[in-house]
Amino acid sequence: MARKTNHGFERRKREKARQERAAARRTRKQARSSSGGGLKDDDLDAIPLGPPPVDKATDAEVMAAVERAMNPGAAHQRSGGRGHPGGSRLFVGNLDFGTDEQELRDLFKEKGFTVVEASLVKDRDTGRSRGFAFVELAKPDEAAKAIETLDGTEFNGRDLRINPADQR
Repeated sequence: MARKTNHGFERRKREKARQERAAARRTRKQARSSSGGGLKDDDLDAIPLGPPPVDKATDAEVMAAVERAMNPGAAHQRSGGRGHPGGSRLFVGNLDFGTDEQELRDLFKEKGFTVVEASLVKDRDTGRSRGFAFVELAKPDEAAKAIETLDGTEFNGRDLRINPADQR
């Protein structure tokens, strides 16, 4: 048992000496580079450092970004937003578990609505549909018309339930 402890002590001693030598090398290297001595490679000097150049944003884009940062909910408020009766985001419930997002989009497009986004909610663990989705239409007046038209209609063997989506 004493031999094992002694071996561990020797190993720690060697590791400490190695770290001290590495620190001394780093110090010497920094002293050389800061004094201007050392080798320089012209090819390396030609390589640009830093992030690659990016396109400059226009003043209008900058102002729009600042506006979004200062008032993050403004976009939803202008368009009616979530949870407002005039909003264009709809909750679609009582869906068949085999329904996919494309079928849902097709249902709304078939009735003449412009679908911006359709997102089917899935179970985190199994990946199966949870039986409801959210559909965002282009205009708030389309959303009200979609509720009147599609609420209670049969789709894939089930009567759909369509309501304005609540704000999170």
